[in-house]
Amino acid sequence: MSWNTRSLVVDCLRSIYQSTMQTPFEVIVLDNNSSDDTVAAIEAEFPDVNVIASRENLGFAKGNNRAAELAQMPHVLLLNPDTVVHAGAIDTLNAYLTAHQQLGAVGPRTENPDATLQVSAWPAPTLFREAWRMFHLDKLKRLSEYPTAFFAPQHAPQAVDVLLGACILMPTKLFWELGGFDEAYFIYSEEVDLCEKISAAGYAIEYCPQATITHLGGQSTGQVADEMFLELYRNKVKFFRKRRGALKTTLYKGVLYSSSWMRLLLSNVSSMVRRSSSEHVATKTRQYRKLIAALGEM
Repeated sequence: MSWNTRSLVVDCLRSIYQSTMQTPFEVIVLDNNSSDDTVAAIEAEFPDVNVIASRENLGFAKGNNRAAELAQMPHVLLLNPDTVVHAGAIDTLNAYLTAHQQLGAVGPRTENPDATLQVSAWPAPTLFREAWRMFHLDKLKRLSEYPTAFFAPQHAPQAVDVLLGACILMPTKLFWELGGFDEAYFIYSEEVDLCEKISAAGYAIEYCPQATITHLGGQSTGQVADEMFLELYRNKVKFFRKRRGALKTTLYKGVLYSSSWMRLLLSNVSSMVRRSSSEHVATKTRQYRKLIAALGEM
């Protein structure tokens, strides 16, 4: 699925074809009404790719569902366009999923463009973990995240609660038995919801560091950063309402409200001490003000 990421999706497709030697595959790309000639670029270089040109931006969940409806292979790989697949990654994930029948989903080690680790698996979100994260308490003790050592490439695959939606491989049949992505989520939290469904159905979810991808991150959403910041928390609230109940949803909104004010206060203090305001601080200040204003409608 792509949206105004022409050069990135072309690079992603090249990496798939160059890195995958043992796994038969088909590629389906849904383009969310891009204005940068993404469809033409794909069709010119990859005539075998099935490109769906949507006339509207369907969002992440619905767009991936529409593409997955056409999948004919036993496993479906949900892959962001701003990724580069390393040698053998898809082969490794596919072989591992094939060999473990009780596995509902598997994801790779994910790296930033500079080859540093990008966290791509988390414990399931709870009210406690989200509060711990929002108040930056992971700096004292990691409780809302797995420890950094967990992601070491030499480790064997390990069970996790949630995989990053940038790259998830799962059985196609199971994907549809669980209803695919919940299309109530436009973008964000849909993979958290999907992983929760996988676990509830009795299947394991694992992180496999023997397979690696590079993920640029935010290449589509960065084009509308403020809107996507609100969408992130709008869908987190939606997840809590669906999966954690009304009381915990109300408490979670209280966490967002109080932690947002805390971050605004710290940003103001930092600006006064330094007598300057960086672009990053200014952006976050603006975004948290917008979140506070929007919480009542979430």
